[in-house]
Amino acid sequence: MKVRALPKPPIAAAVKYLDNHWAGLGVFLENPRVPLSTNGVELKLRGVALGRNNHFGSRSLLGTQVSANLYSIIETAKLNGFASDEYMLKALNYHHLGKTIPLPHELRLGIDPDSPHDQQPPRGPPEQLPLL
Repeated sequence: MKVRALPKPPIAAAVKYLDNHWAGLGVFLENPRVPLSTNGVELKLRGVALGRNNHFGSRSLLGTQVSANLYSIIETAKLNGFASDEYMLKALNYHHLGKTIPLPHELRLGIDPDSPHDQQPPRGPPEQLPLL
């Protein structure tokens, strides 16, 4: 699709952008799993970007590693349907009772990390992750 416009006005830049990216702009019409925007992905990555900026002020490698692990656990809990404070409270309760702290997906699936694998509940078919 060749479109002609005056070279200087802002509309010309918009028309040129549209012309250069036309094939990619309609991908969501052919594949319903492609979202209309990347807002969902960008929102999920916001915590990572904020964490990266916060690590600039860390005074030690260990402090940076602990922060990164904590962010990872919190984001994993959110992806498994837990509020971050809800999962952390459950983890602290398990620790207080001297039990192995289950990972967020283990809590969601009802898996007890302290029981032998042959006593685990059946898992069934793998779950589909939500599309972003």
